[in-house]
Amino acid sequence: VWMFRAVVLGAASSVLRLARAVKPPLPPRVANMQEYFRHDGVRITHDPYSPGMSEKYGKPGKTDNEGFDPYADTVGAGIYGGIVKRDDQGNVVVGKQYQNHNPPPGPIYAGGGYTPMNEALRKGPAALAPLLNKYPDLVNDISTGGATPLHMCGM
Repeated sequence: VWMFRAVVLGAASSVLRLARAVKPPLPPRVANMQEYFRHDGVRITHDPYSPGMSEKYGKPGKTDNEGFDPYADTVGAGIYGGIVKRDDQGNVVVGKQYQNHNPPPGPIYAGGGYTPMNEALRKGPAALAPLLNKYPDLVNDISTGGATPLHMCGM
């Protein structure tokens, strides 16, 4: 049994070394793509200058700050963390999302920027505590992109 185990472990180790050494070739479009990075050093995994980007989102420096900026690889309140439309009963209205950035239906952006809860999260405990003391239900607030405050904590 111990001999069988040693052979299996040795073979598995060899296969892993081979798998790490042999990488599949990248598709030509990806292999030839220039690398772009955000201001914080994170690599952008799409080509912000690919055909159609400027037509859809605007030219560099001229994008909608509430939508997607492919050159900075950022999204604004219209896409994630923004104020959503609500019906007469206060329910979130679901439909076509801002800039159709996410094709499936989702919370519709009402305009007006980020939710008060998400603004308070950005500002920190001094802004967050009084808001939650007054409106404790905001811990489960829904914003554009279906984001909750917990999602926004990681942004």
